[in-house]
Amino acid sequence: MVMMQAAGKKKLQDTVVETKSGTREEHVNRLTQRATDLLRSGVTPDVETFANEVIDKINAQSIPSILDEHKIADDLQKQQFTEFGTIQSQHQGASVAISQAAEQEDAAKLSHTTCRDLQQQACDLSTQCNTTRSEKWQVVVDKEDLMNISYRNIQELWCVPGVEGEDESVIFEKSFYEQNVKIYETYKSRKEAAALAWDDYKSQLPICDDLTEKYLNQLAFCISNQTALEKASCKRANDVNMYNEKIKNAWTSASEAYTTLVNKTVEMATERQLEWQGVTTVKCLLDRIHDNTASETPCNENTDPEKIQGQIDSCHKAEDVNHLVIAPEPIPATPVPFVLEPYPCTSGYAKYIGYTDLQSCTPAEPCNGPMAGCSATLPPSDNQPQPVAQASIDIPVPSYGGYR
Repeated sequence: MVMMQAAGKKKLQDTVVETKSGTREEHVNRLTQRATDLLRSGVTPDVETFANEVIDKINAQSIPSILDEHKIADDLQKQQFTEFGTIQSQHQGASVAISQAAEQEDAAKLSHTTCRDLQQQACDLSTQCNTTRSEKWQVVVDKEDLMNISYRNIQELWCVPGVEGEDESVIFEKSFYEQNVKIYETYKSRKEAAALAWDDYKSQLPICDDLTEKYLNQLAFCISNQTALEKASCKRANDVNMYNEKIKNAWTSASEAYTTLVNKTVEMATERQLEWQGVTTVKCLLDRIHDNTASETPCNENTDPEKIQGQIDSCHKAEDVNHLVIAPEPIPATPVPFVLEPYPCTSGYAKYIGYTDLQSCTPAEPCNGPMAGCSATLPPSDNQPQPVAQASIDIPVPSYGGYR
């Protein structure tokens, strides 16, 4: 019996030492079985001493170790979970940055629209001036035609070929004189009218030149505004794409890391719960050994089997392990991607930005995403409109009517 008890003590001691290797369940099962064997075989002073030593070790090392491991594991998974909050904060920061880019785009859009309105006004003034100039040129033409008619009348009166040797005394007749005076007066008045029409026409030229120059300057300024607008649009689109990609990758990485950690943490928590159950069972069995030693009638499995079995059964009751349960938070909903539309330089963009509402005198230049800085890797949206075709008409510039 003594030899059996010594062997049991050795095995129990080895098991306590071996808890750093193998599975927790195997260690706890061996520890429980050996403590049970010692209780069944009866108590000697050496067994009692050994039991007290093991109880002290359980209280000082095993139980604190389990509790420490639980806290470390729980803190670790909670710390990993905070990564989602960090990404959500980054998402909020990205939202602010994208909103700022959108505000800059809206400001550029307003500036471009205002510029095009002024361009339309300049175009209207220039066109109106050139229309007036053309009308005045037509007056010049009409006045010169009348002057030329009078000039031909004079020629016909004086230069009509006559019969050889005809009497030229007719030129001294009163009727001939009166007819010439009337024709010359008509010619003179028409020539003066033509000269006045020319002066009026030429006075219109610098006015129209100035208005046309103002129109061309406004046109150049509006083209610059359009370039700035499309750069702002590409900035907004690039930011949306960059932040969407960054948030998506970070969220995917955090989800994978958190899922892996949680699975391992829950698995280890289950093992700690089993170990806790086993350790408390072993401690209970060793306490019964101590109780039996203090009893006036020490017993073993042979002298009082019912008592021994009752002690064993009472020590194997389920322990409360709720304090060792780890309940990880579920992964939050994935942050909503930022809207990429309207995609720069598409028909949807042209409508959004106001190109389709521009008047005939102020059509937009063909939109050029790469030139405006849109990322070459910018992905199209799910409902990607067709790109805007190059303008098939020239930018209108008010033209001069023909004049000499």
